[in-house]
Amino acid sequence: MKMVWNICLIAVGISAAASSFAAKDPNVSAIKARQGEMAIRALNVGPLFAMAKGKIAYDAKQAQTLIGNLKLLLDLDTSQHWPPGSDNKSYPNKTAALPAILDYLP
Repeated sequence: MKMVWNICLIAVGISAAASSFAAKDPNVSAIKARQGEMAIRALNVGPLFAMAKGKIAYDAKQAQTLIGNLKLLLDLDTSQHWPPGSDNKSYPNKTAALPAILDYLP
């Protein structure tokens, strides 16, 4: 549970930092926020993949914690981080998100 709170605090910190640095352009703020979220996802999924590949020893407790963290992240409503015009055609040096991703959002 402590790990979940730490992840939440990191996510809030990244979102706050990103918005303070990019407050002039809301699309840049959205790009930074989703990049922060993806980084947190990678930190949680990396050890799970390593366990599955046998690169690190399987630890059921750690795996359960990491899966819980991922579920928490996936349950967040991040739709505001995907505004129209925040794709790699509009911001080629800031994001790799393809314009087509917006077609899959609610």
